Amino acid sequence: MTVLLVASGLLLGVAALLVVLRMTLGPTILDRAIAFDVLIAISICAIALEAAIDRSSETMPLLLMATLLGFVGSVSVARFSPGSDDVEAEEGDDPDNRARLAQRRERSLREKSLRARRMSR
Repeated sequence: MTVLLVASGLLLGVAALLVVLRMTLGPTILDRAIAFDVLIAISICAIALEAAIDRSSETMPLLLMATLLGFVGSVSVARFSPGSDDVEAEEGDDPDNRARLAQRRERSLREKSLRARRMSR
C-alpha cells in the first residue's frame, strides 16, 4: 500500500512539473489557462491522496473550494478570451448566411437610426 501511495505522489509531482513547464512556455493565453486548470486538478488529486493517507475528511472543504476555483477560472477564461463569441464568423462562411447577416445588420442599423431620431425630438 505504501509503495502505491509513494508512486502516486511521484506521478502527481512529475505531472505538476510538466504542467508548470507548459504554463511558462505556452504560446497563447488559452494554453496557460488550460495548464492552470490541469494544475488545479493535480493539486486536488494531491490533496485527496493526502486525505486518503491520513484517513481523514478534514480536507473536504478545501477540495470543494479548489474544485470551484478551477471551474470558475476555466469558465471565466473561456468567456473573456478573444474569439470566444465568434459565432457570426462561423455563420458567415456560407453564402446564404452572409445574406441573412447583411439583412440583420441593415435592420439593426435602421432601428438604431430610428431610435436616435426619436431621442433627438
